Amino acid sequence: MVESRAMRSPRESGPTRQQDLGVAQLGWLAAAVFVVSAGYGALMPLIPDWLRPLMGDADPAALARHVGYLSGIYTAGILLGAPLWGMLADRLGRARVLLVGLIGYVASLLPLLRPESLGVVGIYALRGATGFFVAAVVPVVPALVAQYTPESIRARRFAWLGAMSLLGFCSAPA
Repeated sequence: MVESRAMRSPRESGPTRQQDLGVAQLGWLAAAVFVVSAGYGALMPLIPDWLRPLMGDADPAALARHVGYLSGIYTAGILLGAPLWGMLADRLGRARVLLVGLIGYVASLLPLLRPESLGVVGIYALRGATGFFVAAVVPVVPALVAQYTPESIRARRFAWLGAMSLLGFCSAPA
């Protein structure tokens, strides 16, 4: 006799779950969230120093406007990237998207070590790209944690991920 899906227990009817995340795996995921969160705040104080030599005699108000616009383009990268990365994660797998996001994040930051070679437009492009790749990391990590965490401790793990994100944002400018 063939057993229908409705006759199986809820545990058997859902997608098969692999084992729970180990401490090291969870630590790496939390570290990824911390790093991308810290990266935003750590670079903000540097942006005026990147722009000042490129903008010549720009007044402080124009410089401040560009810093605000660069924050906005970073956020726009996240806004545009998140739906795309979510769709790709569902089709290609979360681990692959997370890896691409982390590699892209680092690759978009490395040229900023020499901002004078980029020009103002290049800095804008890289800040947008950084936000775009952050959008592959931030939502995928909780999805992986949810996928590989027993329901009884899932909320606690989400709380830790949230704490790591906030810790990154708060500690980076220091």
